[in-house]
Amino acid sequence: MRYMHSISRKNIVGEAENARRSPERDSSSDPREMLSALYKHYLSATSPEELQKIRKNIADICQSIFASAPDALSASQTLAGIVDEISEIALRDPEKILASFNEKAPDPLETILATAKNLAIAKRTAERLSPHADAIVLSGANAWGPFFAVKGKHFEKTRGEKASDIDLFGIFEDAEAVVEAMSHLDATYGNPQVQQRALYFSEIFREGLADVFSVRMMIDGVEVSFHAYPRKTLEMIVKGLEPTNEKQIGFVRDFRETLPGNVRIFGGYPTLDILSGKTELFLPAIQALPKQKSYICDAPTGRVQPSSVSIGLTLFFLLIAPRPLKTSPYFEQQQTQLLERVHKCIGRQDILHIFREERMTKEVLNEIKHSLSFYE
Repeated sequence: MRYMHSISRKNIVGEAENARRSPERDSSSDPREMLSALYKHYLSATSPEELQKIRKNIADICQSIFASAPDALSASQTLAGIVDEISEIALRDPEKILASFNEKAPDPLETILATAKNLAIAKRTAERLSPHADAIVLSGANAWGPFFAVKGKHFEKTRGEKASDIDLFGIFEDAEAVVEAMSHLDATYGNPQVQQRALYFSEIFREGLADVFSVRMMIDGVEVSFHAYPRKTLEMIVKGLEPTNEKQIGFVRDFRETLPGNVRIFGGYPTLDILSGKTELFLPAIQALPKQKSYICDAPTGRVQPSSVSIGLTLFFLLIAPRPLKTSPYFEQQQTQLLERVHKCIGRQDILHIFREERMTKEVLNEIKHSLSFYE
């Protein structure tokens, strides 16, 4: 049985150990010395290829440290201590940090701290939600680019590009379970509006007016985006991926506080045909709910055709290197069915492009492409 690609603890440790034995690394087994030596090498490197390779090595070591720590908090503290020890190197040549690699990549020290903090927050939030959920899954840069592509506050200030938020999605038995989970978050983080919005969502979900509950929260200074999918919604997404000749891209109705950035700026969501590399703008129907200070906005899932696989926001969460923080037999079954539908269409065809691939390591990108293609 084939399951959706995920970054497991075993894989993280194994890949990091393999990379650690690379002759390009310092021979020392002390991760602090290795990271310090790699960072010095990073500051003196000149070619984009060399810089990316160094950043990948740094990310591998950090993932190994994080995976082998007893808990996320201690891992975060360990990495923060290491960064403190080697940060003096950075202060010697601050202009090099701002100019190195390219404008889309944060400095390694910054991404180490940002990733460690984000993963600790994600795990803690997942633990609060787990009693009520079938699954809690981490997506986005913290899942497919930990310690490599995650942007921190310094990057936001110096480059004017938003720091990486934390993308979490959860699968729940029904809308009532979503309400219970949100009440638990309310008690933990003191945001009564979350529970009130969840109660309203349960009403409009029963009426068939919304499918997904979305909320944004600030936790320890980091923005967390959480998307709750009742089982009925997930099953609708999976069943909707049967091959079709229809031009319409599937969608779910997302109950959310604000309009998405893509909708505000471009008027819609970009979707990507991963076989041809062509993008298409999905124009959502939007219903404003002034009394609730919210919107119901269509969010694209995707479309599977004999010669194309178009991926929208929802399928990106579900397919592109999701990292389960909690799973269940039910969720794994739905994962398998989802991938089977994608495999039937893609077969052995080459995947031309994936959203955000310019910020991924070659290894992660190849793993994602392999997970979406059919192999015996």
